[in-house]
Amino acid sequence: MSPHAAAEMEGVTIDINTIIVPTTKNTLIIEGAGGIMVPINNHSFVLDLIEKLNAEVVLVVQNYLGCINHSLLTINALKQKGIKIKGLIFNGGPHPSSQEIILTYS
Repeated sequence: MSPHAAAEMEGVTIDINTIIVPTTKNTLIIEGAGGIMVPINNHSFVLDLIEKLNAEVVLVVQNYLGCINHSLLTINALKQKGIKIKGLIFNGGPHPSSQEIILTYS
């Protein structure tokens, strides 16, 4: 369930301006919920939270029909916002041709 839908069920509103990143000496991983265009509330998407937190992104690409399109659209949206992409992880069975296209055009 998307964050906005889960929050609605609980009767709360998620405000990205109140989210505080904890201070740590360790590596902090913040997992997005289903993609950068998933709504957090009626005004903000995961993409907006990434931008607000000035976070770097490791994009996980599930190998399936449509992954080239979804990956390149996501990468393009991140680049348009000036968000640094630290890397890509190709998850699932290998599809060398899909991986090559994604890497070539991103």
